[in-house]
Amino acid sequence: MKIYRAEYPDGGGPFYYRDGTPRNSKLPFFKDDKYLSGADSLEHLTELITNYGFNIKNFIIKTYYSDKIICYNKNNGHIVFSEETE
Repeated sequence: MKIYRAEYPDGGGPFYYRDGTPRNSKLPFFKDDKYLSGADSLEHLTELITNYGFNIKNFIIKTYYSDKIICYNKNNGHIVFSEETE
């Protein structure tokens, strides 16, 4: 599945660094989880990021391909997935 993800230059998303460490100390710690979040389309990704109160222009948009889907909300396009490694 093709997945669009908003990342900061450090590879993390709006709430977590790439290693699962939260950007805000009030969020839970997911250091051992190797899951990423994204969306099924650029439109859904923009909507999700905007709804969380962020500006999509502050992110780098990356494209991932994964069949390791943990959770997929077809209504808003949100996808939690495991990055496939070769």
